[in-house]
Amino acid sequence: MRRLRYVSVILPWRQPILLEGENSLQQLPARIKGMGIQSLLLITDSGIVSLGLTDGFLNDLHREGITAVVYDKTVPNPTI
Repeated sequence: MRRLRYVSVILPWRQPILLEGENSLQQLPARIKGMGIQSLLLITDSGIVSLGLTDGFLNDLHREGITAVVYDKTVPNPTI
């Protein structure tokens, strides 16, 4: 554990960016593109997808030229 403490001083840590407020999700695709990311995997459950809650975000990603693949086979509120 000590070694990690010493090495962590020289590791390149990224400062997290907090997006908050109304319509803040609309800022995310441009930030993702600014990081040089060209494709991503969105992991969710089928209920979220069936309600259409991912549609706007996926459209914004597409407008930015980012390819997104949706995996919606997770179990909501898993017990284990």
